[in-house]
Amino acid sequence: MKILPKIAWRNISRNKTRSIAILISIILSIWAGTYTIAFVNGLHQQRLSGQLENTLGHFKVVHPNFGPDKNSFYGIHSAQKIIHYLKDQADVKAFSPRVNCYGLALSTSSAYKVDIYGVRPAMEKQVFGLDKKIIQGQYLDQNAQNAVVIGEQLATQLNCKVGSKLALVVQNMRKDEFRQYFYVKGIYQLRNSYYESSHVFVTDSALRALLGVDNKLVHQIVGKVIDIGQVSQFTSQLKIYQQSNINTVLSWDEVAPELAYLEELMRGFFFIFMSIILTACSLGVLNTILVSVLERQQEIALLIALGMGKRSVFIMILWESLFLNSLALLSGLSLAGVSIQVSNYWGIDLSIWDDGLKMLGFDNLIRPQLSLREYAQISLMVLVASVLAVIYPATKATQIQAPEVARKA
Repeated sequence: MKILPKIAWRNISRNKTRSIAILISIILSIWAGTYTIAFVNGLHQQRLSGQLENTLGHFKVVHPNFGPDKNSFYGIHSAQKIIHYLKDQADVKAFSPRVNCYGLALSTSSAYKVDIYGVRPAMEKQVFGLDKKIIQGQYLDQNAQNAVVIGEQLATQLNCKVGSKLALVVQNMRKDEFRQYFYVKGIYQLRNSYYESSHVFVTDSALRALLGVDNKLVHQIVGKVIDIGQVSQFTSQLKIYQQSNINTVLSWDEVAPELAYLEELMRGFFFIFMSIILTACSLGVLNTILVSVLERQQEIALLIALGMGKRSVFIMILWESLFLNSLALLSGLSLAGVSIQVSNYWGIDLSIWDDGLKMLGFDNLIRPQLSLREYAQISLMVLVASVLAVIYPATKATQIQAPEVARKA
C-alpha cells in the first residue's frame, strides 16, 4: 500500500504539461472563489458592524405596547430598577436609557417626518459612536436643552446648517400637537442615507418637557454586551430577572431580523458559490484523470495481472486526484490569503458608486475578510470534491480486463 502514492505521483509527473494546466485552472478557480467570498463577506460584515456600533446596539428593552408606532404613553415598567440591574452586570459593556417618539422637523423651507430620540449624552456616547461621526458642530451635552443633532441628509433636505433654527412638532400625552424650536448644534454623517434623513437627537429632559411626561419616563434602554456571541444568553437572563413579560427584551437580531436573515443568506451564498466553482473544477479533474486512465490501460492491466487488486487500483487513482487537488488547494488558498490580506490593509475603493452604496448602508472602502473557519470549510469542500471527481475514472480503471487489453495490443 505504501508504494501506491509513489506510483500515483509518478503518473502525475509523467505528463507535466497536462498536470500543470489542470493545476493552474484549479488554483485560479480556488483563488477567485475564495477572494469573491471574502469580498462579499467584508461588504456584509462592515455593514453589520456599522449598524450594531452606530444604530442598533446588542439588546433593547421596551414596553410591549410601545410598538412600531412608538406610542409615547407606554414607558418601560420599573425602568430605574432595570437600570440599576444593568449597572451591576459584569457582561454589560454599556447601556443608554432613551425617550423616543415620532414627530415632524420643520425648517423655513420644508418639513419631514423624523424619529426623535431624547438621550443622556454621556451614556449614549458609551453605547454608540455617533459623537465621533459629527462632521459639523458638536455633539450634545446635558446642558444643551434647546440643541438638536441631525443627519447630513436631513440637513440638506431642510436646508439647515449648524446654528440654524429647527422646529420639532410632536403629539403630547393629551394628543395635542406641540411645537418647540431648537438650534442645530451638530450634524452627523453615517454610511446610511435613510438613517441620516430620519433620526434626530435631543437631550432626554428636553424631549420629556416637549411631551409633557414624567421626568423618570424611559421608552427604551439600548445597550451592548462585552461578547456579542453571548447576547442571547444575556437577554434570557434579563427576562428571568423581570419575573414577568411586562417589558419586552430583544436581542439585535430580533430588533432587525432582516440583518439576521442576511447573515443566514451569506452562509448559503458561501456554499452555493463554492459548490458551483468546485463542480466546474471537478469536471476538469475528472476529465484529466479519465484521459490518463485510458492512456495507461496497458500499464494498469499489467499491474492487475501482476496481482494488484481492484481496491489498490482504485486507491492509486484516488491518490492522483488528491495530489492534484491538494497542491492546487495549498497554492490557491495561499494566493487568496495574500490577496485578501493586502486588500484588507489597503481597502478596495468603491467611491465611484458612493451615492448608491450610502443609500444601502454600505461603506465605499471595502475590506475583504475571511475567518479561519471559512478557510477550513473551503479546504474540506475541495478535498470532498476531489474524492467525488475521481470515483468514475477510478471505477473505470478497476474494470480493465488484462486479457482483453493484451488481445487488443
